[in-house]
Amino acid sequence: MPVIEVHVGRIDFGSCNGMIYSYEQIQNGNITVDGTNGMIQSITSIRIQTPDGFVLENVQNENPYGDTGTSPMVLDPIETAKGNSGRVYMRAARLVERMRSGTGEFAHVG
Repeated sequence: MPVIEVHVGRIDFGSCNGMIYSYEQIQNGNITVDGTNGMIQSITSIRIQTPDGFVLENVQNENPYGDTGTSPMVLDPIETAKGNSGRVYMRAARLVERMRSGTGEFAHVG
C-alpha cells in the first residue's frame, strides 16, 4: 500500500487564515495580493497510507490560457474506473479530507 507525504502549512491573509496542503514542500514567506499583506508558514508534514493504485504522478496543468507546467497529484483509480472521461486525480487537500472522513482505507501513518 503506497504511503504519500503531504506538507501542511498555514496562511494568514488580511483578517483570514487557513490551512494549506501540498505534495511539495511549503516555503515560508510573505505575500501581497491587491495591497493586502499575508504570510505563509510551513507547519509539518503527514504521511498517509493509501489503498493500492493510488500513486503520486506529475500531471500537466491545463487552462484556457495554455498549459502551465506540471503539478504532483495522486491518481484515484476508483473514481477513474467509474467514468469514461479519463484519469481522475486528487490534490493534497482532497487526500487529507478522505483520510479524515473516510472509512479507514486512508490512514495517517506518521
